[in-house]
Amino acid sequence: MDWQKKARRAAYLGVQRSKRLGRKVLNKRPNKSHQLRELVPNWYTRSPYVHVEGTDLVFSGDEPVTVTYRPNASSDIISVNDLVESGQKTFTAMMRVKSREGLMPTLTLEVVRKGGRTRYVTVQDGDQVDVTLGMGEQIVRAHLEVNGAGAFSLVELMLGKLSLWTVEGTAANVSLDAFDFRYPLTSSSLRSLKPQSEIAHFDGDTLVVRAEGNQYTHYGVDEIALPHVDTERGIDFETGDMDDDLYRFYLKGDRTGTADASLFIATYTVSGQDRLIEVPLGLSGIVRIAPSHRSIRYFIRVNGSGQLENLNIGMIREKSVRREDILSLKPDMWTIPAPDLIKLKSRDDQLVVQLKGEDDQRRYISYAEMNNSFKLLPTEFPYEVKANSRYRVTLDGVADEGANVVLYIIAYSATERQIMQQVQIGSEKVFYFDRGIRFLRFALRVDGVGEARVDRIRVAEELVSDGTENPTWMDVREARFFAPIPRELHELKVAAIFDEFTMASYKPECQLITFTPDNWKTVLLDEQPDVLVVESAWKGNAGAWEKKIVKYGTNTWEELDALLAWCRYHNIPTVFWNKEDPIHYDRFIETAKRFDYVYTTDMNRVPNYKEDCGHDRVDALPFAAQPKEHNPIRLPGTREPYACFAGSYYANRHESRKADMDRLFAAADKYGLAIYDRNYAINQRGESDQLQFPEQFRHSIRGSLKYNQIAKAYKGYKVMLNVNSVNDSPTMFSRRVFEGLACATPVVSTRSVGVDAMLGDYVFLDDGESDLDETFRRLMTDDSFYEDIAMRGMRHVLTYHTYTQRLAKIVQDVGIPYRVDHEKIAVVAFIKSREEAERVVAQFEAQRYEHKHLMMFLDKFEDHIDVYNTYNTPSISTYMRSYLTHYTSFTEMVEAYDWVAHLKSDDYYGPNYLSDYLLAARYAEADVLTKEDYYTYDGQLVKQDHDESYRYVFDATPSRSIVQPSALRFYTVEEALHIFEADESLNELARSGKRIFSVDPYQYVKAGAAMDEADLQEVTL
Repeated sequence: MDWQKKARRAAYLGVQRSKRLGRKVLNKRPNKSHQLRELVPNWYTRSPYVHVEGTDLVFSGDEPVTVTYRPNASSDIISVNDLVESGQKTFTAMMRVKSREGLMPTLTLEVVRKGGRTRYVTVQDGDQVDVTLGMGEQIVRAHLEVNGAGAFSLVELMLGKLSLWTVEGTAANVSLDAFDFRYPLTSSSLRSLKPQSEIAHFDGDTLVVRAEGNQYTHYGVDEIALPHVDTERGIDFETGDMDDDLYRFYLKGDRTGTADASLFIATYTVSGQDRLIEVPLGLSGIVRIAPSHRSIRYFIRVNGSGQLENLNIGMIREKSVRREDILSLKPDMWTIPAPDLIKLKSRDDQLVVQLKGEDDQRRYISYAEMNNSFKLLPTEFPYEVKANSRYRVTLDGVADEGANVVLYIIAYSATERQIMQQVQIGSEKVFYFDRGIRFLRFALRVDGVGEARVDRIRVAEELVSDGTENPTWMDVREARFFAPIPRELHELKVAAIFDEFTMASYKPECQLITFTPDNWKTVLLDEQPDVLVVESAWKGNAGAWEKKIVKYGTNTWEELDALLAWCRYHNIPTVFWNKEDPIHYDRFIETAKRFDYVYTTDMNRVPNYKEDCGHDRVDALPFAAQPKEHNPIRLPGTREPYACFAGSYYANRHESRKADMDRLFAAADKYGLAIYDRNYAINQRGESDQLQFPEQFRHSIRGSLKYNQIAKAYKGYKVMLNVNSVNDSPTMFSRRVFEGLACATPVVSTRSVGVDAMLGDYVFLDDGESDLDETFRRLMTDDSFYEDIAMRGMRHVLTYHTYTQRLAKIVQDVGIPYRVDHEKIAVVAFIKSREEAERVVAQFEAQRYEHKHLMMFLDKFEDHIDVYNTYNTPSISTYMRSYLTHYTSFTEMVEAYDWVAHLKSDDYYGPNYLSDYLLAARYAEADVLTKEDYYTYDGQLVKQDHDESYRYVFDATPSRSIVQPSALRFYTVEEALHIFEADESLNELARSGKRIFSVDPYQYVKAGAAMDEADLQEVTL
């Protein structure tokens, strides 16, 4: 720039500055960043490091900040006459604070005596300080002192009869009559979501809270469903304009002591919970309702110690636009860098920008400020920004073809520039700014040659939330409780004291946490479990809790009581399961009394527990099977043609058991008997005659089995024997019954009410010697009868009686949210005619497994367009083979599914075809599940028996298999579809390291679509 241009620019800026200064004097506009400013009504500060977001005061610097109360702008003096009643000398100073980030203010009172002497009184959160006025003390000043960064809301601040805090959004300043919608919270409307909690109860409609430390409990408002559930409650009030209206919810009420409450508001769309906000008692929170919202639910958390009265949810409908600024279009409000190249004129209320520069030379015209250096903070017009709002910026106007004008928005923290945004001429944009952004300044970026006309620059501040939006959780369990998508059952953290068998049963079902009496506190603090489950353990966690759970003469319960007290203090529900009922009820009842929830293997004992424990949180929880341990995967070799028993014999106890056992063994011995004696080592040493098996059965004893060898008894033999010590319980019988059935082993049992009630269709019960003989004869000689019993028993147990179901019952009763993600199957079929489509759809719809989707690939044939349109439904998709080129891989097509099956129109698929495969997926670690033993039909039904059922194999055929999509990830769409359609061998997958498991031969017949009913019965076990 030559000296003449510099001179002209200096002269121009001087004129601009004088105009600006003159206007500033006329309008008396102070420099906001250096003057005392009103933060909220009647509270002032000089610090630039504090601002307001909703009801929150947000502090962004580390230096101390003072905020002073001023009854009016010119004075900070509070007369004592405004604080005390006539003739009184004492007033109470009280402050309640809701901290967001651990930041707490101190209220400092200056009590001034006539003549200038001052004393100081400090008040902290929750304090109620009585201040007695001395002789001549006539003036009080109030200051909030804050040191550090963070945020808090003042819920209430009272000096005697004077409320010093009248900020919008605090419930104390709103009467019940002002609400557009109100919901009283009473003993009839608040429903406990944690029945075990004893920290709160109603006395009339007063909620009495006696929580210690971090304890809390939750209530639903007129509902007991957990927060992630959309109960389709609807919206309790009439909604307004979705764009302009928002809804401010208050939680209003009175409290004493440290009792506290928070309102949680959850909104729901068709996809489930989408938003959750917290409204602390005495404050408010903003809910914006969109057309997609179909329900709003309310929850209350209470904690602390004291009383809560007159609790109400209240809502006031508000407009979202809180501030609207129209930037001045007068030329003297804009600073231009080059008066020779840019001319500003006013024409018909427009700002006209005339550009004479080079086409590609960009320059900036700054609004209100005297400089174009955007590193400098704005001083003339610092537009304040709130993180709880969004900013709608409009630049109306038009530019000539060769000219360009863009509005630049420069955002600053309290100390420096942060980001820049822009709005094109003739457009509107909405901006959200982070909490660190405090101010904006504006500028026009211009380039090109020609003229641009700016009609309007509008900046609208629209409230979208306030500081209460993000909940402050009491602990990690509360965050899990309110999560919109609960964790899967296996993701739950279960702290446990178990014996060996139960430990192995539950370990695959969850994240099991074990500990000792010496390290439990460290372990639980680190792991943060969801629940504590303790069984009637004799040893407990590999002996660590031996004699500390069961009643002995020397019990002190110290370790267990300390553990349970800690769990209650940290909001961890506690569960006790007595697997030794009814025989050892008395040994464990004192233990059970200490827990929140009690389960028993014997339903008959439930009334006893309810009476002795003093509550109704008691239920039956029978044994079950663990598919990872108890399954039909074959052992090396073949099943021996014997009936097997693994357990103990008691010659001097349980006389009825002994008689039943002798009769059962005698019947089995005729067809072959194998015994594994639990006390084999003791009996070999001759230490006890009372544990010896009778002489006539000793030839069948084959030693003993350790727990990790028990599969030998369960699936190494054709039949398993069960003997019951308890015969009259509807739920208590040996776990071996469930475990044997899960191994596809028929079970013959002595009499039992529970076995008959729960498994009577799948277990043979002793009805006398002649019936037992017939049972063993058929099981040992009739293969069809044997397979039918084995298959149905296994299917029933794996479907209804696994430890997945048992754990799900516990966590559901306790109130822990969880989800079950059912495995989804994509069923692929190839269609060359309408008739094929109809057969495929009929077989698909006959499948009992619900989580399936049919994908039909159509060739061109007569009526193919009609078939294509007819079968595009929520559960069926149709594709033209010729239109698949836009998919890069087959896995891309089926990425939403866990398995892929191929259904051929000429083959037969029984109703349990898919569901049986998914049961096998629970225990088999495989990429492909198949049937290497199967049936074919060519006028007659023939079994293709290769002795491969329940074994890992090296080949599979797509039409009788299901495959994990990941196993096909290297195939293109056409390659994968060709393999399915041609029914090619999948042995290449085995060669590349994929595992293939062959299940039973049933529920499928090759070329069997036209079979008659008699043949169907043989394959649909």
